[in-house]
This record gives sequence, C-alpha cells and structure tokens, in this order.
Amino acid sequence: MINSITSWWNRLTESPTHAEQTEYKKSMLVLSQEQLQVEVETQKILENTITSFKRHLDDQKKKEEAVKELRETLIKEVEEDRLNREENELDDEVYQKKYEHTMEMLEIKIPLIQEQIRAKIQASKSRISDIAEAREVTQNTTLELAQNISEEEEQRRADGYLQDESDKIRLLEQGEQGIGILIDSPNELPTLTVPTYPQNTHVFKTTTHDDV
Repeated sequence: MINSITSWWNRLTESPTHAEQTEYKKSMLVLSQEQLQVEVETQKILENTITSFKRHLDDQKKKEEAVKELRETLIKEVEEDRLNREENELDDEVYQKKYEHTMEMLEIKIPLIQEQIRAKIQASKSRISDIAEAREVTQNTTLELAQNISEEEEQRRADGYLQDESDKIRLLEQGEQGIGILIDSPNELPTLTVPTYPQNTHVFKTTTHDDV
C-alpha cells in the first residue's frame, strides 16, 4: 500500500515524459482548433444576426415609406378629385352659356342663310332661263341664215349664175360648221358666229340667145 502511494506521488512530482508532452500539445491544439471553430461559428451567427436586423430595419423603413407615399397619393387623389368636380361644375356652366349663345346666334343666322340660298337658287334659275333664251335666239338666227342662204342661191339660179360645184359644197359645209354660239361666261349672252363666204368663189354666167 505504501509502495503504491509512493509510486503515485512520484508520477505527480516527476517531470512529464516526451510522449506525455506530445500528447498534451496535441490535446491543446485540438482544443484551440475547437475553440477557434466555435469563435468562427459565433462570429457567423453574430454577423447573420446583424444582417437580419439590418434587413428588418430596411424592410420596416421601406414599409413606412410605402405607407407615407400611399397616404400622400391618396391625399393628392382626393384633392384632385375635388378640384375636378369644381372644374366640371364650372365647365358645365360655361358650356350651358355657350350653348345658349349658339342657339341665339342660330335663330338669327338661319333665316339669313335661308334667304341667301333662295337668292342663289333664283339667280341660277334666271341664268338657266337666259341661256335657254339665248339658245332659242341662236337657233332662230341659224334657221334664218340658212333660209337666207337658200334664198340667195335660188336668186343666183334665177339670175342665171352657176357656181363651181366644189365651191358650192364648200360653202354649204362652212354654213353647217361655222354657225354656232360661244358662251364665254354664264352671265353673258351667247355670241353668234357666222361663216364667211370663200374669197376665191368662181362664178360663171350662162350664155343666152340675147347675149349672142
């Protein structure tokens, strides 16, 4: 018993061996690594906590700003709606006045416009009547000229003169094509154009017994 106590005491008081020192160092190293890992994990947790808290603060700030903006928007919309109602009431009053003024002007102007339209229609009818009358005069003049030409031809025959056949045909063609009317303006009477006789008309006289 005494020997066992002595051996135990000697182990406590004597210097550690190399193997024991190595084991101790390994244990301390493992402990340091574990402590470092704990510190790293603790730092991460702390950083995550701070980040989450900042995010929470940012979200809270954004919510407050959103609520403030929504409140300002609602106030602005209510104010705009009130102003629009007031403007609409003023617009209705102005529109009613303009409508009444327009109706009064129409009551004055419509008879004047109707009178102008009647005058234009009457002027158009008169112009059409003048044109029809001018055409009738032209037709009568054309018939009269044709009759005069025919009478002149008969008189020539009676006097014993004979025209060259080609000149007679040309004279008749000019009489048909040259007689017409020219209307320069609807307000002017038509101008009558009368054909001229050819300048180189050949006239022959028959020989009678009296001439011999």
